[in-house]
Amino acid sequence: MKRLTLQAPNYKYLEQGFKEWLDVLGYAETTVNSFPVHVRELLHYLEQKQVSHITQVRPEHVYAFIRYLKTRKNNVHGGALSSSTINKTIQSINTFAGYLNQTGKHILDLFPTRQESRRNELP
Repeated sequence: MKRLTLQAPNYKYLEQGFKEWLDVLGYAETTVNSFPVHVRELLHYLEQKQVSHITQVRPEHVYAFIRYLKTRKNNVHGGALSSSTINKTIQSINTFAGYLNQTGKHILDLFPTRQESRRNELP
């Protein structure tokens, strides 16, 4: 994840702004350093799916990314990603959505209500 590079300048800008926002709000140093890395993996995934701007992101993209994480191999320890890692990534994405909404970069509801999310889930 740390070695992934983003191509879209707006994604690079958002990742850096997110990190600075976390720092200004007083998040722990480990959070300031790890949350943007999790978000970078999402943004890299989106680029691979031809979603090159944050305004194009929909809940379906995030659900597909989470499904991808559940099948992705752990590059450090082998095997699958732990539930803890997947949950930390989801927490990072939720915090990133809060950053986007609070800073006016984009109003993004990545995780709509349960009933809506069941309708929108991809097979």
